[in-house]
Amino acid sequence: MAPDNADPCESLSRAQEGWNTGDGRMLAASCAEDADFVVINSTFITGREAITAGHQQIVDTRYKDSHLSTTIEDVRFVRPDLVIIRVRSRLRYDQDRALRGRSTWVSIRDNGEWQVVAFQNTPNVAFDRENATR
Repeated sequence: MAPDNADPCESLSRAQEGWNTGDGRMLAASCAEDADFVVINSTFITGREAITAGHQQIVDTRYKDSHLSTTIEDVRFVRPDLVIIRVRSRLRYDQDRALRGRSTWVSIRDNGEWQVVAFQNTPNVAFDRENATR
């Protein structure tokens, strides 16, 4: 954990809660103003407002009433103020369908607070093909 007991993984918890409550603003609240996001379809988005708007659009439409669960695989402090977090995720949607994936979150500590500066989602395509109707 961080030397001062701050928890950079709180951003992931808030993002998951934001997704599960359909709140794009909460989902992106821990992102830096100029954060970068590589979407699961490889689209590149920059900025907290764009990340908020993009997520709000999908939780209001295609993934409305979906449920995201995440498991932290690894937390690596590159420096005391720079961390890389690897995450596994499962998104249940459209009755019993699910998508699985991995994401990588990069956060920095600035003025005593952790901010996500970059994250990327990667789908687990093999799982999705096998379980397309589960």
